[in-house]
Amino acid sequence: MLAVVVGFVTKALLLKTFKAVKETGKRFRETILALGGGKPPLEVFVEFRGREPSPEALLRHNGLLPVVVSV
Repeated sequence: MLAVVVGFVTKALLLKTFKAVKETGKRFRETILALGGGKPPLEVFVEFRGREPSPEALLRHNGLLPVVVSV
């Protein structure tokens, strides 16, 4: 019984992850790739990410700031 539940949960998480990756890819194609040099890079970034770039994100990505996990 537990294995069946775990199987369903795993499948649901995989489908959710696949959907998120697919949506991000579509947004990337429609902004970064499609707009290219037609718009200033900052505008393209904000349209893709939905926010201004932040130095904190870059520092976290490079391991120079701790990753904060909120629950």
